[in-house]
Amino acid sequence: MPFSKKQKSIFGFLAGLVLMVAIAGAGYIVTDQAFTITYMQDGYKRTEEELAAIVCIVNTTNFSKRQIEKCVRQHPFFEYVDFSGDTVVLQRYELIFRNNRLFKIVPM
Repeated sequence: MPFSKKQKSIFGFLAGLVLMVAIAGAGYIVTDQAFTITYMQDGYKRTEEELAAIVCIVNTTNFSKRQIEKCVRQHPFFEYVDFSGDTVVLQRYELIFRNNRLFKIVPM
C-alpha cells in the first residue's frame, strides 16, 4: 500500500527535524570544544609564564624582594602584580616574604 501525500509530508517533516537537531548538536559540540581548547591554551601559557618567573627567581636572584620584583615584572602576565605587602599572589602560587626576603613559595 503506497503512502499518501499527507504521510509523505509528515515523514519528510520529521526527517528534516531530526536532521536539523543532529546538525545543531554537532555544531554545539564543535563550538564547545573550540572554546575549551582556547581556554586550556591560555591556562597553559599562564602556567608556563609563572614557572618561568619562578625559575628566574631561583636562578638569578639572592631572594631579596627588590630583585624578585624586577625578575617577575619581566614577564608580561605579571607586569601589574602588587609587591607592596608581604604576600605576592601570582596565578597558582604565593610568594611569602619576611624582612624583604623570600621566605617560601606556596601553591594556592
